[in-house]
Amino acid sequence: GERLLLTLSKLAVACFCTAGAALCLPFAGLGAADNTSGALLLTFMVTFNVADAWICVLDAAVEAIFLCFLVDQAENDGDLLPYYASASLRRYMERHKPTYVLPSRSVEWGV
Repeated sequence: GERLLLTLSKLAVACFCTAGAALCLPFAGLGAADNTSGALLLTFMVTFNVADAWICVLDAAVEAIFLCFLVDQAENDGDLLPYYASASLRRYMERHKPTYVLPSRSVEWGV
């Protein structure tokens, strides 16, 4: 689910930028002999790679925030040791708790 959403967002950015380049090409003063489809293909490839790099950084940052939140919850109790997570992040995580419980390892391995 998450990887599909990220890939679709990369494709959306690349398509949007390629469409913008296609709209701007008639104003560039290029002659009939110039290869506009090659320029658009190159535009798509470059913008997809740039979007991939930015979205990978964004994905890593979001995962780091959630991992830090989990470590904060595991190491601090909120009373004696205060939480480092902001109140808005704690409210968000409280509202979006998963409704399923992961099976324990003993059930999985039949022990």
